[in-house]
Amino acid sequence: MGYDNPPGGYPASWSFPAGKGTIGYFMEGHDLNIMNSMTTPVWDRFFRQFLYSVAGYDTIPLISAVKTDLGFRLQASGITFHPSDAPGVLITRPGMHTVSLLAMNARKLKEVRSGASPVDYDFGSDLRGAESGVYVLRVSLPGMETSKRFLVK
Repeated sequence: MGYDNPPGGYPASWSFPAGKGTIGYFMEGHDLNIMNSMTTPVWDRFFRQFLYSVAGYDTIPLISAVKTDLGFRLQASGITFHPSDAPGVLITRPGMHTVSLLAMNARKLKEVRSGASPVDYDFGSDLRGAESGVYVLRVSLPGMETSKRFLVK
């Protein structure tokens, strides 16, 4: 039937409204042929985005710029900091934003301005070799600003 070679190389999935929720059908879950032909990372990305869509996160497209494995829950504000001491943030809120990485002496280490959404910023590589201390990740959107402190050991 051609299930091992999806049209255009992309999965075919459906979702249907059901009461207050959604029923989803992820055709690629039938066997390993499709997953192997898509490669596991691509399959995982489509499946994760499919689940987000079924869960009601309608601002996240089925293909996104998210590069990391999300091991945390998205925040309704559209700004989700990475868990624990990971220096990163996922922005799902549309519109212009500024993400700044600051040392506690108020020195700006890096700043990114963008209108892309969703987008995942990971500043781990920017802090490799940084001196131990407290750093701040600040996110500014129109009408909203929030920050997270984290420790580099």
